[in-house]
Amino acid sequence: MGEPQVADQSALKLAGSEVRGISVSMGNPHFVVFVEQMVHGWQAQAAEIGKHQNFPHGTNVEFVKVASADALHAFFFERGVGETRSSGTGSCASAVAAIFSGRARSPVRVHTPGGAQTVRWDGSVFLSGPARVICRGEFFG
Repeated sequence: MGEPQVADQSALKLAGSEVRGISVSMGNPHFVVFVEQMVHGWQAQAAEIGKHQNFPHGTNVEFVKVASADALHAFFFERGVGETRSSGTGSCASAVAAIFSGRARSPVRVHTPGGAQTVRWDGSVFLSGPARVICRGEFFG
């Protein structure tokens, strides 16, 4: 997946609160927020973060619960899309932020609503896990 760019933790002022997270670029922008528990309606906060003025082109948002030093639970809100069941770059950004901040160690298993992947970071980031076709289509140009 390449070499990530990671920033120190920062705070964003939202309409009704402040949220802290870590910006990670995996070639596309991510803002990783660590949570103790997932709360109902997290998508509204993620949408607000994704359109925050600090991200003029928008950002993908990950809410991550650390289960252990080698296991995370991640939830994704992708810019221009909304909530998704899984994300390769989102899983990588979640793992990199967790490792960078000392919450996890490489390799780390990232559990998502769509399945689990393993992320290893040793300068470059490597993603492994199952893949399957979920639909087929044709494009007529």
